[in-house]
Amino acid sequence: MSDLLETIGVIAVCALGLAVAAIAAGVVFLNAQRRRKKIVSPRLTMLLIGLLYQPARAVLKRLGRTPRGIELAGIDLLNLYAERDFRAVAPQERILMLPHCLRHLECPAKTTFSGGIGCVLCGKCSIAEMEKLCREKDVRCHIAMGSQFVRRILREKRPGAMLGVACANDLFRLMYEVNRNGLPMVGVLLSKDGCIMTDVDWTEISDRIFAT
Repeated sequence: MSDLLETIGVIAVCALGLAVAAIAAGVVFLNAQRRRKKIVSPRLTMLLIGLLYQPARAVLKRLGRTPRGIELAGIDLLNLYAERDFRAVAPQERILMLPHCLRHLECPAKTTFSGGIGCVLCGKCSIAEMEKLCREKDVRCHIAMGSQFVRRILREKRPGAMLGVACANDLFRLMYEVNRNGLPMVGVLLSKDGCIMTDVDWTEISDRIFAT
């Protein structure tokens, strides 16, 4: 009996060691691609991002640290993953999804089920200028109220590609989900978050959504 337990213990230790080695190898592989700004294996990259995110998040939580660093790394990798396919889609077939937190507190826009928050170009926030540009260039732009709204719009509008804006946690999760489902999505991180009157690099959004 003792020999059996010893054997089981050795097998368990070996299995744990192999798992740790595999996770370490995956992290090294992803970091190498991020540093070189080049995705070598798209399928493996998506697989590793999906497999490693939750364990890494759990470890950081136990250590009392925020997972923001992991999410930022994931956003970088997903942008690299999707960029080529995103740029291959004509701007008119893309969709820009902005978070409602970019609005001014006194935003007069009305909300509809079909279109979300409809910008009235009041000029109280910078969304108005981007909305004008999108209308001029025939690029669809939506102000989203949450991830469920985004999913519904993607199902109904069926764009060829998407650019999303959000905080690190929301952006990473949405980019992973959308790209995993086959739609090229790139993302721009909020430069100021906090859920109310946030901000973003509008020049970066413009350069990317209208790029040809």
